[in-house]
Amino acid sequence: MGLGGSQCAFSRRDDAVVVLFAAMSAYTVPDPPSDGVSCVTFSARNPELLLACSWDTTVRCYDLSAASSPLVASLPQPSACLATTFAGDDATA
Repeated sequence: MGLGGSQCAFSRRDDAVVVLFAAMSAYTVPDPPSDGVSCVTFSARNPELLLACSWDTTVRCYDLSAASSPLVASLPQPSACLATTFAGDDATA
């Protein structure tokens, strides 16, 4: 996964998901999924928007520019979600 070809990785802690970039930037995202994160995707149009999908059957959308409450939406899925992406616009995942 990446933003503009950048490499990124993520790790899960009990209280947050940490997204690390090869450019040595990092974001700590509160309200993480309750199980393993399987995919992280950034919007090509707005690099502050992040999708994270998980084995806990949710897809979460975060706005990294909203420091106090970055979780925009948590969307339940019928089963574990292994991959996600933004569609043609940032309103559809």
